[in-house]
Amino acid sequence: MMFVDVSVLSKDSVKIKGKNSSFVIDPMAQIQEVSADAVVFLKDIEERPAVKRVTDYRVIIKGAGEYEVAGTRILGTKSDGNFLYSFGIDNLNVFVARTSGLAKIQEAGEYNILILNADSDFKDPMVTSFSPSVAILYGEK
Repeated sequence: MMFVDVSVLSKDSVKIKGKNSSFVIDPMAQIQEVSADAVVFLKDIEERPAVKRVTDYRVIIKGAGEYEVAGTRILGTKSDGNFLYSFGIDNLNVFVARTSGLAKIQEAGEYNILILNADSDFKDPMVTSFSPSVAILYGEK
């Protein structure tokens, strides 16, 4: 049985945990200390001091490119100053992004799990175009 555990840590932070890997997305100062293999940033900004709230991480991912962390493949792309990430976790395809970075996406692809930081107003087709089995929305909007 395959599963991915997603925990909301704050209004702008989540933790994604698979069988062998875990990631904290956009750690904020108000989160409790949490352990992860990598810290991932969805926005192209200066590194936040909240990275200190994450223990045991080996790498910070902040940008377009191909990565591999603890057996998890990650593909990052850039759109309007935002980073969009496709994770291959335990044979599941997981897409993580901010809604403000989805406006110019032409081809979404199919994902088992869609995790979006709702930082801007968005329309339902932004979610349904990914054909997710599960959609998780968090954030201000």
